[in-house]
Amino acid sequence: MGEFAVGDVVRSEAGRDAGDPYVVIGFSDHRVLVSEGEKKTLRRPKEKNPRHLVRVGRIDSALASRIECRRSRDEDIAEFLRVYLRNNGDGR
Repeated sequence: MGEFAVGDVVRSEAGRDAGDPYVVIGFSDHRVLVSEGEKKTLRRPKEKNPRHLVRVGRIDSALASRIECRRSRDEDIAEFLRVYLRNNGDGR
């Protein structure tokens, strides 16, 4: 979807979840499907308008590959985001 790719770490810029980090897991129509591994899972991702997201990083290629092949787990995404936020702050 143009500016985003599966495996990008993004931050929501609008809505009730403004400021929350997510990982891009796919695309649907004109929406970006994102997950944070806990409330918004791989099976029930959040659909976001791409204009309401800002790319702040990228997950490692092995995890991105597992997401694309649908072999990733919610725990993998949640753990990655915990470590990412600990090392990089909240990305603001």
